[in-house]
Amino acid sequence: NRLTHALISSLEKDPKLLRSFICWSVEDVIPLKKRLYVIEQSVPNETETDELIAGKRGLPDAWIYTDDGWSLVIESKVAAHVSFDQLKRHQETAAERGFIQSKLLVIDISRKKHIPFPGVYTKTWREIYEWGIGHIKQSDWARFFTGYFEAAETRMVHEKYLKEGTLTKFTGIPFNN
Repeated sequence: NRLTHALISSLEKDPKLLRSFICWSVEDVIPLKKRLYVIEQSVPNETETDELIAGKRGLPDAWIYTDDGWSLVIESKVAAHVSFDQLKRHQETAAERGFIQSKLLVIDISRKKHIPFPGVYTKTWREIYEWGIGHIKQSDWARFFTGYFEAAETRMVHEKYLKEGTLTKFTGIPFNN
Protein backbone atom coordinates (compact mmCIF):
# COMPACT_ATOMS: atom_id res chain seq x y z
CA ASN A 1 0.00 0.00 0.00
CA ARG A 2 2.99 2.34 0.29
CA LEU A 3 3.43 2.30 -3.49
CA THR A 4 -0.24 3.11 -3.96
CA HIS A 5 0.01 5.87 -1.37
CA ALA A 6 3.03 7.44 -3.10
CA LEU A 7 1.25 7.33 -6.46
CA ILE A 8 -2.15 8.55 -5.25
CA SER A 9 -0.72 11.28 -3.01
CA SER A 10 1.30 12.58 -5.95
CA LEU A 11 -1.69 12.50 -8.29
CA GLU A 12 -3.85 14.31 -5.76
CA LYS A 13 -1.28 17.09 -5.36
CA ASP A 14 -1.00 17.68 -9.11
CA PRO A 15 -4.41 17.98 -10.85
CA LYS A 16 -2.85 18.00 -14.35
CA LEU A 17 -0.94 14.82 -13.56
CA LEU A 18 -4.11 13.24 -12.16
CA ARG A 19 -6.13 13.99 -15.30
CA SER A 20 -3.29 12.74 -17.48
CA PHE A 21 -3.13 9.52 -15.45
CA ILE A 22 -6.87 8.92 -15.87
CA CYS A 23 -6.65 9.52 -19.61
CA TRP A 24 -3.65 7.20 -19.96
CA SER A 25 -4.78 4.41 -17.63
CA VAL A 26 -8.49 4.07 -18.45
CA GLU A 27 -8.87 6.24 -21.55
CA ASP A 28 -11.24 8.78 -19.97
CA VAL A 29 -11.00 12.52 -20.35
CA ILE A 30 -12.42 14.38 -17.37
CA PRO A 31 -13.39 17.97 -18.23
CA LEU A 32 -11.56 20.64 -16.24
CA LYS A 33 -14.85 21.99 -14.87
CA LYS A 34 -15.47 18.70 -13.04
CA ARG A 35 -13.98 18.40 -9.58
CA LEU A 36 -12.07 15.20 -8.87
CA TYR A 37 -12.00 13.69 -5.39
CA VAL A 38 -9.25 11.28 -4.37
CA ILE A 39 -9.46 8.95 -1.36
CA GLU A 40 -7.50 5.94 -0.13
CA GLN A 41 -8.68 2.85 1.72
CA SER A 42 -12.22 4.15 2.05
CA VAL A 43 -15.53 4.58 0.28
CA PRO A 44 -16.86 7.91 -1.01
CA ASN A 45 -19.11 9.81 1.40
CA GLU A 46 -18.41 7.47 4.29
CA THR A 47 -16.68 9.18 7.18
CA GLU A 48 -15.82 5.95 8.95
CA THR A 49 -16.00 2.45 7.56
CA ASP A 50 -17.03 -0.29 9.95
CA GLU A 51 -14.26 -2.93 9.93
CA LEU A 52 -16.72 -5.83 9.69
CA ILE A 53 -18.46 -4.27 6.69
CA ALA A 54 -15.11 -3.37 5.16
CA GLY A 55 -13.95 -6.98 5.55
CA LYS A 56 -17.03 -8.33 3.77
CA ARG A 57 -17.09 -5.68 1.06
CA GLY A 58 -13.36 -5.16 0.70
CA LEU A 59 -11.99 -1.66 0.49
CA PRO A 60 -10.27 -0.59 -2.69
CA ASP A 61 -6.78 0.83 -2.35
CA ALA A 62 -7.85 4.12 -3.90
CA TRP A 63 -10.93 5.75 -5.35
CA ILE A 64 -11.07 8.75 -7.69
CA TYR A 65 -14.51 10.16 -8.44
CA THR A 66 -16.64 13.12 -9.52
CA ASP A 67 -19.96 14.46 -8.27
CA ASP A 68 -21.83 13.20 -11.34
CA GLY A 69 -21.34 9.42 -11.00
CA TRP A 70 -17.98 8.82 -12.68
CA SER A 71 -15.39 6.90 -10.70
CA LEU A 72 -12.14 5.02 -10.96
CA VAL A 73 -11.64 2.33 -8.33
CA ILE A 74 -8.04 1.18 -7.92
CA GLU A 75 -6.92 -2.17 -6.56
CA SER A 76 -3.18 -2.75 -6.37
CA LYS A 77 -1.00 -5.74 -5.62
CA VAL A 78 2.72 -6.40 -5.36
CA ALA A 79 3.36 -9.83 -3.86
CA ALA A 80 -0.23 -11.13 -3.75
CA HIS A 81 -2.47 -11.86 -6.71
CA VAL A 82 -5.73 -10.13 -7.45
CA SER A 83 -8.94 -12.02 -6.67
CA PHE A 84 -11.88 -11.98 -9.08
CA ASP A 85 -14.23 -12.01 -6.10
CA GLN A 86 -12.58 -8.90 -4.69
CA LEU A 87 -12.90 -7.07 -8.02
CA LYS A 88 -16.57 -8.06 -8.29
CA ARG A 89 -17.20 -6.69 -4.77
CA HIS A 90 -15.52 -3.40 -5.71
CA GLN A 91 -17.73 -3.08 -8.78
CA GLU A 92 -20.84 -3.85 -6.72
CA THR A 93 -19.85 -1.30 -4.07
CA ALA A 94 -19.39 1.36 -6.76
CA ALA A 95 -22.82 0.56 -8.26
CA GLU A 96 -24.46 0.62 -4.80
CA ARG A 97 -22.95 4.08 -4.26
CA GLY A 98 -24.50 5.37 -7.49
CA PHE A 99 -21.35 5.34 -9.62
CA ILE A 100 -22.87 4.24 -12.89
CA GLN A 101 -19.81 5.23 -14.93
CA SER A 102 -17.37 3.29 -12.79
CA LYS A 103 -14.12 1.80 -14.02
CA LEU A 104 -11.74 -0.43 -12.13
CA LEU A 105 -7.96 -0.27 -12.49
CA VAL A 106 -5.89 -3.22 -11.32
CA ILE A 107 -2.22 -2.49 -10.75
CA ASP A 108 -0.06 -5.59 -10.44
CA ILE A 109 3.52 -6.76 -10.96
CA SER A 110 2.58 -8.65 -14.13
CA ARG A 111 -0.47 -9.18 -16.29
CA LYS A 112 -0.50 -12.95 -16.01
CA LYS A 113 -4.18 -13.11 -15.16
CA HIS A 114 -6.88 -12.21 -17.68
CA ILE A 115 -9.68 -10.28 -15.97
CA PRO A 116 -13.01 -11.18 -17.57
CA PHE A 117 -15.07 -8.20 -16.36
CA PRO A 118 -16.14 -5.21 -18.44
CA GLY A 119 -14.81 -1.86 -17.28
CA VAL A 120 -11.66 -3.38 -15.80
CA TYR A 121 -8.28 -2.08 -16.91
CA THR A 122 -4.86 -3.39 -15.97
CA LYS A 123 -1.49 -1.73 -15.65
CA THR A 124 1.75 -2.99 -14.19
CA TRP A 125 3.77 -1.03 -11.66
CA ARG A 126 6.51 -0.87 -14.26
CA GLU A 127 4.15 0.72 -16.81
CA ILE A 128 3.09 3.31 -14.23
CA TYR A 129 6.73 4.01 -13.46
CA GLU A 130 7.50 4.49 -17.18
CA TRP A 131 4.47 6.78 -17.54
CA GLY A 132 5.67 8.79 -14.52
CA ILE A 133 9.21 9.08 -15.91
CA GLY A 134 7.65 10.62 -19.01
CA HIS A 135 6.15 13.36 -16.82
CA ILE A 136 9.03 14.29 -14.51
CA LYS A 137 9.96 17.38 -16.53
CA GLN A 138 6.44 18.76 -16.10
CA SER A 139 5.72 17.58 -12.55
CA ASP A 140 7.76 17.44 -9.37
CA TRP A 141 5.12 15.02 -8.09
CA ALA A 142 5.92 12.56 -10.91
CA ARG A 143 9.56 12.81 -9.83
CA PHE A 144 8.48 12.11 -6.24
CA PHE A 145 6.54 8.92 -6.89
CA THR A 146 8.99 7.51 -9.45
CA GLY A 147 11.83 8.14 -7.01
CA TYR A 148 9.85 6.34 -4.34
CA PHE A 149 9.28 3.39 -6.70
CA GLU A 150 13.05 3.13 -7.22
CA ALA A 151 13.79 3.16 -3.48
CA ALA A 152 10.96 0.73 -2.73
CA GLU A 153 12.12 -1.72 -5.37
CA THR A 154 15.65 -1.70 -3.96
CA ARG A 155 14.30 -2.37 -0.48
CA MET A 156 11.87 -5.09 -1.66
CA VAL A 157 14.60 -6.93 -3.57
CA HIS A 158 16.94 -6.73 -0.57
CA GLU A 159 14.21 -8.06 1.74
CA LYS A 160 13.28 -10.77 -0.82
CA TYR A 161 9.70 -9.45 -0.88
CA LEU A 162 9.72 -8.83 -4.62
CA LYS A 163 9.92 -12.35 -6.02
CA GLU A 164 8.87 -11.73 -9.64
CA GLY A 165 8.72 -8.77 -11.97
CA THR A 166 9.92 -5.23 -11.37
CA LEU A 167 8.50 -1.91 -10.27
CA THR A 168 10.82 0.15 -12.43
CA LYS A 169 12.74 0.06 -15.69
CA PHE A 170 16.32 0.99 -16.42
CA THR A 171 16.11 4.41 -18.05
CA GLY A 172 19.75 4.88 -18.96
CA ILE A 173 22.67 6.75 -17.49
CA PRO A 174 22.34 10.54 -17.70
CA PHE A 175 25.48 12.03 -19.23
CA ASN A 176 26.20 15.74 -19.47
CA ASN A 177 28.94 17.86 -21.00
